[in-house]
Amino acid sequence: MHLKAAQTLDDIPDDNTPTTEESNGRDAGSPQASEAHNRNEASSEAAGEENAPTTVYCKGPDTRNPTWRFPAAISKLQHRESSLGSILVDLNFFESLDQVKTAYRRFAPTHTQSILPQVTSLLSSLNLPPESLDDRRTFDQLQTLLKLSTMKLSDTAIIPKSEEELRAMVDCFADLRPDGYAINDDKRIISLMEFSRAMDTEDYWEARKDQEKKLRYAPAITFFDQLPNKKGWSIQQNNFTVGVRGSLSTHTELKEVPGFPKLRSFAQELVDLGVPQGATKRICKQVVLKTLEVHGAMIRSYYAAKFNPTTVDFSSSFKDAHLIHKI
Repeated sequence: MHLKAAQTLDDIPDDNTPTTEESNGRDAGSPQASEAHNRNEASSEAAGEENAPTTVYCKGPDTRNPTWRFPAAISKLQHRESSLGSILVDLNFFESLDQVKTAYRRFAPTHTQSILPQVTSLLSSLNLPPESLDDRRTFDQLQTLLKLSTMKLSDTAIIPKSEEELRAMVDCFADLRPDGYAINDDKRIISLMEFSRAMDTEDYWEARKDQEKKLRYAPAITFFDQLPNKKGWSIQQNNFTVGVRGSLSTHTELKEVPGFPKLRSFAQELVDLGVPQGATKRICKQVVLKTLEVHGAMIRSYYAAKFNPTTVDFSSSFKDAHLIHKI
């Protein structure tokens, strides 16, 4: 939803905001000029101007923050999900998904060696089977670390995966699906974006969710960093987290959180992607309002289904059901 809100609030371009026509004139051979992108453009023109997807641009607050574009945002209310493998192919870093999978298969042992100290540390502090909340969280963190590695947890030991499990592992890597992605052509940065609604009833809920998302995509970032043909490009991650009760962070400096990496706020993540300060405030407000609307609709539907399942009219509870897809 934050991307859609950004587009709604900043529809009117200024002199610093490139148009779609200007973007089409960029150098051939760069990721933004990929064949897949051209095919999408052609199919859009064939479908008619009124149905053509638009590329959302976000101008920076000043000339030091170049423009970001959001290929996954195809209209003000719609976006399409793309797998990590598809993104890398569409941006011309690989010719096919099979190439992505083969490359990650070769990289996986290196990645596994890099995480083994952390895996060993987590395993030594874990009581199996996990029963306490802390043990369950440690267990989940351990499983996330091992998911895209060549090793697995078997009873209380870390052992190599089978050939079948390794094939499933590379398929899982290629099928990683961020909620969206953004591209900064000037700085040659690709951002993987994750939007989450988390239970905000305990301390450090935002930092915990942020850590979970970073662990999930850490293999993708380290994999991309070692590619020989990246031509100066890099991948970063921007996590947007809002509490189900409407909690949303707006601090402007990195926040110290005991036991977790320094935390950037929802507002800081928007600014990092070129959203102007004024629009950032309005977007944060809209995110909170829409989150509460969806939460209210879910609660109404739950009680309606529980206490009056045969006569309830769900259309009234979900008159704004499209909001669920937006956040």
